[in-house]
Amino acid sequence: MCDLRLGDGIDGIEVTKRLRAKDNPPAVLILTTFDLDSEIVAALNAGASGYLLKDIDPGGISTAIERAATGETYMPPEISSKVFAAMHNPSPKLTRRERDVVKLLATGASNAKIAQELFVTEATVKSHLVNVFTKLGVDSRARAIRVAEDQGLV
Repeated sequence: MCDLRLGDGIDGIEVTKRLRAKDNPPAVLILTTFDLDSEIVAALNAGASGYLLKDIDPGGISTAIERAATGETYMPPEISSKVFAAMHNPSPKLTRRERDVVKLLATGASNAKIAQELFVTEATVKSHLVNVFTKLGVDSRARAIRVAEDQGLV
């Protein structure tokens, strides 16, 4: 079991990728409170065997563990619905300038540095970030970078 948010450092998606890349990799189940479509899809793309919300009943956790142990995938119906919806909706389209902002974010640049590099104001950078966060369904700079990279948007 792994959560998505692990504090400073790598997140649960990166942990999942690293575990699944090992020889004889373990099954990884995500157990979290976050149900953003982009995070569910990213976790599954990283190799997670299931995605569970923390309010799931104990029987659901047992079922997920049993299925993961036999190589199957498990998701409760409300998560499966989100995955199917995300699959049927095309990835969000970032404008060229929004992609530029995300690329600079990935270097660790501050809003001031991004504004300087792109010859715009910090207010314009903040506006682009709001648009990026909304389009990607994220709530942090780190998640924006991760989702944009996972979806091949940058």
